[in-house]
Amino acid sequence: PVCNALIHMYAKCGDVDIAYSVFSQMESRDLVSWNTMIRAFGMNGCGQAAVKLLEEVCSSGVSPNSLTFSSVLSACSHSGLVNDGLKIFDRMSTDFGFKPQTGHFTCLVDLLARAGQLDDAVDFIRKMPHEPDKHSWGSILAASLEQQSIRIGVLASEHLVNLEPENAGHYVALSNLYAKAGRPDDAVRVRRLMESRGLVKQFGYSSVSLVASFNSQRVCSRHYFQIRTIIFIQRISTSFSLLKLTLLKTYLVAGTCPIMRLHKFQWY
Repeated sequence: PVCNALIHMYAKCGDVDIAYSVFSQMESRDLVSWNTMIRAFGMNGCGQAAVKLLEEVCSSGVSPNSLTFSSVLSACSHSGLVNDGLKIFDRMSTDFGFKPQTGHFTCLVDLLARAGQLDDAVDFIRKMPHEPDKHSWGSILAASLEQQSIRIGVLASEHLVNLEPENAGHYVALSNLYAKAGRPDDAVRVRRLMESRGLVKQFGYSSVSLVASFNSQRVCSRHYFQIRTIIFIQRISTSFSLLKLTLLKTYLVAGTCPIMRLHKFQWY
């Protein structure tokens, strides 16, 4: 468990080389170890390494599970490996006897959408054996906004409004897309529908706990990016605290180790 935690920690910090070094030096690896390393490659954009590690899992005698395939498909999605992702999705049922679950379908939709194949992603959603959820349409919407595909964006937003009628953000997104598509009447209609249901778009907030106080800032605040920096550094501090507890235990004295100095840093 300690080694798996270290792999995850280094991966979250962006140091996938050290994470893989820890993985390579493990005397015995269970399925959790393999899944953790595959996920580490995926979150750092090393899709090819994640696909290769899947092959090593199979050759090692360890049977992959549903999470293994979700991690590999996600890695392919973030690295743009469309062909590899499609092959792995097909192999789930043909080679391993797994019936793809909702999460796997969502990963494949995200894979196609990120790669710019929005029409293929929509066609895939329509052929799914079950009703697509908000995550599938959310992936389509995010990709369509990034690629400025108004037509697909409107389609995704309309489905999201039907799936989550209480989410004001979907109405705002749909109204804005209608306006960009040259459909002002529809844009006004959606805004009025949102108001009639008593929905209000909330501001985004970033919150961080500092010592004995709690700080919260709106996205539009001039201190927003400072707060985001604090959150990032605090997460790194938390990760190093895990390393301190697992490896250094009680032998560190406050103020004598760089890891401990993180906890004495003062914010102004």
